[in-house]
Amino acid sequence: MSWLTALFTDTQSPAHAALIYSLVIAAGMALGRIRIRGVSLGVTFVLFTGLVASALGARVDPAVLAFIRDFGLVLFVFFIGLQVGPSFFNSFRTHNGRTLNLLTIGIILAGLFLTLLFAAVLPGLVSLPQMLGIHFGAVTNTPGLGAARDMLSELGYSGEDITIGYASAYPLGVIGAVLTVRFLRRLFRIDLAKEEAAWDATEGAKDKPVFFHVELTNKALSGRTIREIAERDYEEIVKNRVDESLDTVENVADYTKRHYEVFEFGFWTVEEKKSGSLVGVVGFRIPQDDGIRGVDYYVLSLSDKNSWNDTLEIGYHIFPEYRRKGYASEACRAVIEYAREEFGIIRFIARIGKENIVSKKMAESLGFVKTEEDPFD
Repeated sequence: MSWLTALFTDTQSPAHAALIYSLVIAAGMALGRIRIRGVSLGVTFVLFTGLVASALGARVDPAVLAFIRDFGLVLFVFFIGLQVGPSFFNSFRTHNGRTLNLLTIGIILAGLFLTLLFAAVLPGLVSLPQMLGIHFGAVTNTPGLGAARDMLSELGYSGEDITIGYASAYPLGVIGAVLTVRFLRRLFRIDLAKEEAAWDATEGAKDKPVFFHVELTNKALSGRTIREIAERDYEEIVKNRVDESLDTVENVADYTKRHYEVFEFGFWTVEEKKSGSLVGVVGFRIPQDDGIRGVDYYVLSLSDKNSWNDTLEIGYHIFPEYRRKGYASEACRAVIEYAREEFGIIRFIARIGKENIVSKKMAESLGFVKTEEDPFD
């Protein structure tokens, strides 16, 4: 049974480190579920559990500690990026988003100013590196702590670990944020249910993920479906000459990736479910004047409001052997409904060649109306 004893006592053993971390995380997650007057700390309680475990003498091998700390930070930053990435770039295209970003920058600069001020006023009590740790702990900014540690290491800093200041301030930062939010809610008499409903009715729908799966409901199109474009579709798109700029597999891949990263949507494939054969593509893009002339403009307005911010350009390309079978109108109808429900888009533009009578009739069947005005003038 010596292995069992070593598991709890050998601080140099990776197994001991795994046991300590498992117990601390499990205890923190369990305690984080406890609600006190409607408030729970959730995963944050793991930090408090770690502080208690350390105070009681729990120790792990420094090499294992450094690895777990850095690896955990990498995972934390990675998943935060996955979570906020879709709405981050989109926020720069809205007035509210730009305002919030400016306020965020202001808050960051104010915190940095206070940190430098306290370091200057209390030079003999707290060093600047420790003030950085306190700063990042007070704002619960774990990635900032990692960046500060790396910077100090590159500068040759060998003093006390700034994690101490971070760990000291973090609990107060969490509790202070909770108390501040509750105080402001009472002070301004904020009804969270009404605020959430108002957000969902205006901006909230625009920030929802764009990944979706729409199945066509037209009985004549039974077995057809719309799905996101995949790598296996690239060669088919090139072969069918969907667009002059999409003349190589590389160009198709670059366009698809760039469009989704910047605009959070692109275009989708229409395929036959049984065989997996592609019927064509359909999708949107942000309206832009790319010099195309010799076309007629068609507009579909779902509201009296004609905001350019709520406008998308729709496009489609059905492969020759599948044309004039209703696939284009059904696919366009499906994605228009999706854009209206998910993004709040109320206006669509279509550019159609002057001689393309079939596409003009199809657009008119969807409610598009020809306009003599050039939207880009």
